[in-house]
Amino acid sequence: MTTTSPDVKLANRWHCVHRGNPAAGLRHDEGMGKPPRQKCSGCGGEFVHEQGLLGVFAWRQDGRYPAGDSRGTRLTDRAAQRLADKLNAEDPDGAPAGGYVVRWIPEGMLGEPATPKPAWVRVEPGWCTCHMPPEKHDRWEIKDPNGNGKNYLISDAAIRTFGRRHIEELLSRAVPGVPLPEEAWQV
Repeated sequence: MTTTSPDVKLANRWHCVHRGNPAAGLRHDEGMGKPPRQKCSGCGGEFVHEQGLLGVFAWRQDGRYPAGDSRGTRLTDRAAQRLADKLNAEDPDGAPAGGYVVRWIPEGMLGEPATPKPAWVRVEPGWCTCHMPPEKHDRWEIKDPNGNGKNYLISDAAIRTFGRRHIEELLSRAVPGVPLPEEAWQV
């Protein structure tokens, strides 16, 4: 568990201990800052208190938001949502598929490193299914560049056959912002 330095101001978040438990009722109190009462008005349960920050992240399909990937942190929901709205409005075409979203970062996760940037790497030649009979091709691979669990491969044969312009156009749609290294074009 990582700790933050004492000069970092953290937000306080609270919620009813029975939140998410339909047997305890459907309405439970939650909020930021100091609770307005000692117990939940919906069920009378105790409050759970947490410290952390609200982070603004590029939306990910897998739902993992390491603290190091945040585009900014704020102390209140409103301020974090304003930042997310500003980022979404600044460059709607360059924003990620789901836009920018606000997520809670608990105090223990604040020192978590950023997700490494995806990169194309040379892999061992593998059998393809694009020819009959199958052939072995030298290939480039990128693992999970969009955070959706999909890996992408491109063979030297495809690069030779279709050319740089066509391949770059395809990759700009499938793997935006991660071009093939220059050495891939020397096939």
